[in-house]
Order: sequence, then C-alpha cells, then structure tokens
Amino acid sequence: MLKKLIALSIICSLSLQANINDEKRISYDQLGEKTHTILPVVDTLSLKLGYSNAFTNRTDDNGGVANINELDTNGYNFALRTVFNNGNEALFKPYIDFSSTIYDDRNFYIPSLGLRHDFSLEKKWIEPYLSAGAGVAFMNRKTSPVTTAEALDERTYSTNLTLEGGVDFYLDENWAIDLSLRYDTYNIETVIGGYYKLTTLEDQSALNAMVGLAYRFAGTTSRDGDDDSDGVLNSRDYCINTPEGSQVDSFGCSRDDDLDGVINLYDECKQTIAGAPVDEKGCATDRDNDGIITLYDRCPGTLANAPVTECGCVPYKFDFALNYDYNKFKIEEMLQVPKFNTIDFLHQYPEYKVRITGFADAKGSSKNNEKISRMRAYATRNYLINQGIDKSRVQVHFRGDKEALFDNLTDEHRAKNRNVFVEFYREDKQIIKLKER
Repeated sequence: MLKKLIALSIICSLSLQANINDEKRISYDQLGEKTHTILPVVDTLSLKLGYSNAFTNRTDDNGGVANINELDTNGYNFALRTVFNNGNEALFKPYIDFSSTIYDDRNFYIPSLGLRHDFSLEKKWIEPYLSAGAGVAFMNRKTSPVTTAEALDERTYSTNLTLEGGVDFYLDENWAIDLSLRYDTYNIETVIGGYYKLTTLEDQSALNAMVGLAYRFAGTTSRDGDDDSDGVLNSRDYCINTPEGSQVDSFGCSRDDDLDGVINLYDECKQTIAGAPVDEKGCATDRDNDGIITLYDRCPGTLANAPVTECGCVPYKFDFALNYDYNKFKIEEMLQVPKFNTIDFLHQYPEYKVRITGFADAKGSSKNNEKISRMRAYATRNYLINQGIDKSRVQVHFRGDKEALFDNLTDEHRAKNRNVFVEFYREDKQIIKLKER
C-alpha cells in the first residue's frame, strides 16, 4: 500500500502543470448579508421598593450582657439596577446594582455585580428572569444595641451574595412593572462585653419582596419576536434574515453541515470533502470534466473525455481499439470513434507519439487479411498526418489475422478482431509503469 501511494505521488508530481488556476468558491449567502440586530449598550434600567425581613442571630456567653436590644428585623428596601446587553446573545447579561435596606436601628448598603438570564416566552408582555451577583454589604448602625456596656468588636462590612427571581409585566413596548424576590446573604457581627460576659449579635441575611418600574431600551418586539420565523427569537438570533425553510443552529444561522459554504437548504451534495471547491449546488467542482474533482486534480486543464489517472493527469501510455465491418478499412467506415478528440489531444500534448497496429479476422486468406489490416493502419495514419500531425510521431504496424486480440471462433470475436489498435505513449517516461486504461 505504501509503495502504491509513493508511486501515485511520483506520477502526479511529474504530471503537474504550471498553469493551474485557483478556484473561486461560489456559494449562496447563507447569512442574509449577516444583518445583525444592533442593540443599545444598556438593556434594562429598573428602580424597585419593597419590604425587607432580616435574618439575625444572638449568642450569649457566660449569661450574656444585660439590657441588649434585639436587632430590628422589619424594614424596607430599595434597589437601582442597570442591565447591559452582551452582544446579541442574551443567555446571560451583566448588571450592576445598588441596594439599600433600612431598619430602625441600622442601615445596609450593598453595591454588587452579577449576571441575569431572561426567559423568553411566546407571550411578549411577560418575561420571567433569574439573576445572581456578588458584592460587599456595608452596615451603618444608627443606635447602639446597649447603653450599659461597650462594644468590644464590631465589623461593619462583609462579602455579599445575591440571588433574585422576578417577572416583568410589560405595559407597552418599553415600560414594565417589575415584581421580584431578592435574597442577600452576608455575615456582619457585633461583639459586646462586660464583667466577663459576652453577647454576639449577628446579621446573616435578608429576604426582600420588591415592586417597581423597569424600562427596556431595546423594546420587546425587536428582542422577543422572530422576524425570520426560524424558531430562534431575535434576542438570540445572529442571522435575522435566514432563508425560509432553512435549517438553523442555536444562533439562528443556516446550517452548513459539510462546511463548504453552501447552506443545507441549497446543498445537493451534503457530504462534500473538506476543502473541496464547490459550485452553487454545493457539489465539488470538476473543472475539466475528467471525473477527478478539482481538489485532487493535479492537471485541471485536461482535454475533455481524455483518459486520466487517479490524480487527473493523462497517463504516459494508454490505448484503445477501433473496429470495422468485414472488409472495410476507411476512416469513415469505422464502427465507432474515440471518446476524445485525438487531433486536439496530439496538438495539446506534442510529447505524445502514436503507434497504430492494423488487424483483421481469420476469414479469407492470410494474404488478403494482411492487406486489409495494412490498409486500415495506413488510413488511420494518413488521417492524422492530414490533420497536421507530424509523420515522425506516427508509427504503423499491421498483423493481418496474426496476434489477434480474441480467438476467431465466434462472430462476436471476429468482429472485435477487425480493428486498428491505437497506442499513445511518451518515450521520455517509459520507466514509469502505469495501468493501461
């Protein structure tokens, strides 16, 4: 197998012509000129107010400090959030947020960053969402929890994680009522001591029920519609002018499974070899129609219908037989003609020579058979010379009924023996043995 591949490589290299032209790929514009939805930088701006319930904990060591005021757990919250567009892919959108929670005895201020995911529904007037973020919670104590002891240690800030789920109810193209539940988790401790007694007050988290207004700058129609009816909403559609009926991927772009530049909708050859130039139907091109696709054709200018090797080049030796009826010898009396134009071939490839051998069947005398085979061979030779082929390139032989290609026992075999056997060859490449076609 290795020797065969090496030989084929040598043959193709020796046959390589210098005038090979680059193929220009022809394909349909599968992306509809790649028209993308241009979205503003800011997707949504919202302002919400609501009720806040704090989750706290108190720990007393050695009985704890007396006269400690319990932490207030009921308050109210407001939050301002800006959500940004992440290109056209709306799976996750970044946001910045500032939240303030106010209780009777302390306040919390929480700046944070996070990601939001919108769930697009068929009904455009409603849109659920989930978000998650991280930031820092700062506490400002308005009143001391105790007047009879000092605070030994008070940490006024902590990292904060935020989870929020909500629903936007759209009043029109841009404005929506925003309902949500928000959960902030942090860890802020105040340690109070006196007379070997300690009390630790801990703020752990808060749950906020909120309502407010949201403004979507892009509008719901342009984002949540499906303008090209490909099953992918505009908010996730990178190719909004997809041809009708085309298979699309998760980004809304027409599929091209064999990556030949022609989408499946128009591709009649859906398993094109990678890298092969294709026509407008998605099929690998064969520029000279020799049966070898352009990708593998080392000689793309081969004469039409001329025999070629596996690399698309004319072999250094090939032959064919042309038959006659009984006792016929003129060129116009041949029963068939070559599949390719032999005159054009010899003009295009002057390095090739021709060997013509005449044959006859076994009917009649051997002398007459030798004569008819000679006439057949010279008629073919004279035709080539009259067409401008130098006579030095043409050899003539005749064998009569000798050296017949087939036995002469049947009419079919005798008909095949009435022929001229024509061989094309290159003397400079005789050392290369090729399979004769």
